[in-house]
Amino acid sequence: MPHLAAAGNPGPLLSAPAQLPGLRTALHLGPQKSVPRDPEVSDLGQVRQSISRHGWAVQQVGRGRFGPPVAYTVGLTGHARPELIVTGLPLRQAARLLDEFAGDVLRAEPRPGNRIWPSSSPAIEIVEVTCPAAHLATAAELYGPGVRALQLVHADGLGHWP
Repeated sequence: MPHLAAAGNPGPLLSAPAQLPGLRTALHLGPQKSVPRDPEVSDLGQVRQSISRHGWAVQQVGRGRFGPPVAYTVGLTGHARPELIVTGLPLRQAARLLDEFAGDVLRAEPRPGNRIWPSSSPAIEIVEVTCPAAHLATAAELYGPGVRALQLVHADGLGHWP
């Protein structure tokens, strides 16, 4: 995996955001821009526009009573790459981390089991997601059930892994 130079405690993955009532979601449309999004209504036009402009979008699902915040990419599938997902980070930090990794994934696909030490965050381990369509609702809605995904599992501030 290429060096990660830009700035940017996983828990179990949640069910598809559209199936969990009451979660706050947003569509991240680029650096420091998020658009509120109703989890029951997909605005795929907005997602497609972001993918067309930036190569991917970041879907964010805020912390709810069902678990930690979740953020994932939508659009890497269109480049024959796996989508990325991260849990347990504040949404802004998760969006920065996903933006940083997504650009690198377009150049070289990471392998599950790889550990990466970016300068801007704790160590990351790449873990294959076994049922991506169940966790990345917007990506699955756009690309179908064959979506692939990798989870960016991060160590805590002390370097401990979950």
